[in-house]
Parts: sequence; C-alpha cells; structure tokens
Amino acid sequence: TLAINEANGQERPSEIVPLAEQAARRALDLDPTYTDAHTALGVIKTFYEWDWIGAEYEYRIAIASSPRNASAHLAYAMHLLIRQRFSDALAEIRQAQEYQPDSFAVNRGAFMVRLYSGDFDEAVAEALNAAQRSPGSEVRHLVSMALQWRAAWQGNWDEMRRLRLTIVPDLEQHTWYNRATVEARQHMETRGDAERLYSALLELSSRRYVPSVVLMAGHHDAFGTLGDWPDRCYQERDATLVWFQRWPRGIRYWEVSPEYSVVRRRMGLLD
Repeated sequence: TLAINEANGQERPSEIVPLAEQAARRALDLDPTYTDAHTALGVIKTFYEWDWIGAEYEYRIAIASSPRNASAHLAYAMHLLIRQRFSDALAEIRQAQEYQPDSFAVNRGAFMVRLYSGDFDEAVAEALNAAQRSPGSEVRHLVSMALQWRAAWQGNWDEMRRLRLTIVPDLEQHTWYNRATVEARQHMETRGDAERLYSALLELSSRRYVPSVVLMAGHHDAFGTLGDWPDRCYQERDATLVWFQRWPRGIRYWEVSPEYSVVRRRMGLLD
C-alpha cells in the first residue's frame, strides 16, 4: 500500500519509499514467495528507482507465486505501459480484470492501457465500464478524459478543450487534475488564469505534499517553460514523472520539452 501511494503521487517519495521497501523486505524474510511484497518492490523499482530490469524480475516472481493476484497483474501492466509494450500491457490488464472485475483500480488501469495505446473508442468503453461499476467523481473524470483524447484523435481540438473546461477539481483534493484545468484555460482564456492557479498550487505545496511534477506542469502552462523543475523532479524521484508529457499513441499534443527529454533519457525512457 505504501508503494502504491507513492506511485500515485500521494506521499513524498523520500519519506514513504524507504518505509515501503523495508516493510516489503521484512515480509520476504518471513516468506520469500509473498506476492504482495514482490509487487511492492516492483512498483518501487518502476516508479522510484526506474530500474526497469529489476522491476520486471519482481513482477514475474509475484505473478509466478500467485497467478490470480489482480494487483500483481495491474502493477505489471502499468510497468509495461510505461515501457510502451502495449500488447503485453493489454494482456496483463485483461488478466487483472478477469480476477477482479469490479475493482476500480483495475478498471482504471484498463482505461489507461487503452488510452495510451491509442485505442480511444476502447478507452471510452473502459471508462464507462468503470463508471458503471464504481460511480464517483474520479470515474467521471476518466470518462471526460477519454472523450477529450478521442476528440483530439479525431482532430477536433475545440471539442477537446471544451471538455477539459468541464473538469473543475477541488484544489485541495485533486492537484494532479489541475493539469487539465490549467491547460484548458491557457488555450481558451488568458495566461493570467494559469499564473493564478500555479500560484495557488505553490501555496498549497507549502501546507501539504504536492508532487513536483504537478508544479512543473503548472509552471509550464503559466510561463511557457519548465524552468528548473525537470531536474528538481528527478532529484525528488517523483513517481508521476514517468507520465509527464506522455501522450497517447498517435497524438502529439505538443513536442516534448528539451529540458524534460534530457531527464527522460536519464530515466531510461523513450520519447
């Protein structure tokens, strides 16, 4: 759980990851085949250490130890998706759905696999499936996001931006979703709106943890540059850094920033 929270940008990596790794290794001292511990180590290696080979090793052990463990298949699917192994990611997430069809986390993972693979109609279907099984505000965001990217894929950028304006998140609860709101306002209203929201994010970060990648995105939308945020994100080992400026296959919303390309290569990721 600690590892998953870190991967979702809910906790400061430097504080939570060592605790998660320590707990996982203690569990493995008691039972070397413990699936959840191997999965947790895999998540840490994927999102914090960017040790792609080591992460693959942990996921394979986890799944071999418990082939019907949906969490292990889900975590491995996200790893494969980040590595742009789309067909392999789809196979893993399908197994996770088979074993836990009503899990919101699993169905959200299926949505992400379809979206980043460029299967936009299927992404919409997965979002609607998640909404039917787990109604709530976050699910409505998935549906909106799926519709946005399908509109972009169809070349209907005005519709995409209109849909983005429908996401008005609670700044205290959904800092990651402010990315969409800032971006839409930058295109449709004024740069001042983006600057004000970036200032609000900075103020929020003085009171609680906000992933550096969120602040980096806000800086980009407010001022048109990433500043020194890419290196700061790298030094913090921000878990959400693997998703930044990662567009669905077949779409290039804007070119990857040169500063971030340098960091991504250091992480061992492809542009």
